[in-house]
Amino acid sequence: SDGQRASLAEHSWRICMMAVLLAPHFADVDFARLAKICIVHDPGEIEGDDIPVPDQARRRAADSSATKSGDKPRDLPTLVAPLPPETALEIVALWDEYEAAVTPEARLTKALDKLETILEHTQAENPVGCAYRYNLGYGRECIAGYPVTVALRTALHAETERRTHNE
Repeated sequence: SDGQRASLAEHSWRICMMAVLLAPHFADVDFARLAKICIVHDPGEIEGDDIPVPDQARRRAADSSATKSGDKPRDLPTLVAPLPPETALEIVALWDEYEAAVTPEARLTKALDKLETILEHTQAENPVGCAYRYNLGYGRECIAGYPVTVALRTALHAETERRTHNE
């Protein structure tokens, strides 16, 4: 990394690549559905911008009704409006599925999303004061579902710990 934050396209591509590489570890997951959810998981960041994870936590602490995804339902209809109605409905339904995190595919997408974010932070040339310590607890509940995601989280935790000593 050259120190610049990953774009939404880079982030989404890496989540999809993680899904491809790790697919053999997820026998209970419909891969086609997983890939679709990975692709549509962050539509609000297309029109808006990503809210850094530590800022999300501070925002929620100050306003219990605040969520990162609060703008996505407003943005998503605009983004899918040019599409055929059945396609637009499918994309909105996939995003709703992701947000609800009830299906194995949605839960795994959330886990991959969290893992990719932590991975990005461990690979980037982050600015002084980067909140590495926040990553030590970030996404733990989402990642706990599969041995391979737990193993990846453990490795990323070790690298994050190493970086916290340089803060």
